[in-house]
Amino acid sequence: MALNKQAEIARRMTGSKLSNQELFTMVGSISEEAKEKICPEIDKMIKDISLPLDKAYPAVMVGFYKMSVHYNIDSAVLFWIYMEWLKHNK
Repeated sequence: MALNKQAEIARRMTGSKLSNQELFTMVGSISEEAKEKICPEIDKMIKDISLPLDKAYPAVMVGFYKMSVHYNIDSAVLFWIYMEWLKHNK
């Protein structure tokens, strides 16, 4: 998938207002150590919701928002790194 399309999806899923370039820059600045700490937490948050997708989506968005505040990382960046992490960890 093209990077611009990935950025669009990350923004739509999280409500972020970052530009493509801001998103690409921020994703690139997250260390592997940070990803390995944050992504399992995101995964647990999503699994703990345990609702059908149509009902889980609002709760997942809130979860991403809370984690973005906690880590001071935009929610679209968190979504992006989590999607990348899933490719290698599921």
